[in-house]
Amino acid sequence: MRPTPAAVNSVVLHPNQGELISGDQNGRVCVWDLAADRCSAELSPRLDAQKALGALDATPDSISPHAQQYISSGQQQDRRHMYSYVHQAPSQIEKYATASVAKHIKHLPIRSVAIASDASRLVCGDNNADVYFWRLTQARQFEFEHLIRAAHDDGSGHTYILKTAISPDAQLLVTTSSDKTAKLWNIDRDFALERTLAQHQRWVWDACFSADSAYLVTASSDHSARLWDLHSGSAIRYYVGHVLSVTCCALNDSST
Repeated sequence: MRPTPAAVNSVVLHPNQGELISGDQNGRVCVWDLAADRCSAELSPRLDAQKALGALDATPDSISPHAQQYISSGQQQDRRHMYSYVHQAPSQIEKYATASVAKHIKHLPIRSVAIASDASRLVCGDNNADVYFWRLTQARQFEFEHLIRAAHDDGSGHTYILKTAISPDAQLLVTTSSDKTAKLWNIDRDFALERTLAQHQRWVWDACFSADSAYLVTASSDHSARLWDLHSGSAIRYYVGHVLSVTCCALNDSST
């Protein structure tokens, strides 16, 4: 399977060392099998969310398709069963329905992709500051799990998710944005917003966790990087001296 060519904005290596995951300008997330040299799975975040949640414009800030109540076409409706959407071989009718729905969905560029260290979850963030989660099932299928409306706001009326990353213990998600902040989301507490880190003066481009998931490094257009204590939410180290924007960071604090 070869997806339609598009600019690739983000790439991560799967923990199994045998696959790459990419996010592109056409709004797709692709899983690449390195040994077979092919795309083994192609995910469409907005289409998956549309199928699982109903009308995207009507969804609240954070919602899961497994909830008993969800928003559809602007109205709350009670469902007697839980819904889960799994990528699997569709029937001809399902293919036609999927194509019909896809025509009406505006696909947005993917800014960042990330995968948990235990490969249990895959996440991406798009140009609309929406964050999409999939869970990897035992059958190695991608089940759409959750949508977060990250709601970063820089006052311009539009903000970008610049980076998503999952902590090594797979309990926290960080999103960085053009609104000068990094936000921490607690995956184990229904993806609740845990903390907002707001000391940078310009866009926050990148973030990486320490090996014990207790600290975070952020990189910003304000020519600095900062080290944060996630327990207190305080910046405890400031790395200054760059004359241009700091757009990428890495941290090696492991014992090996």
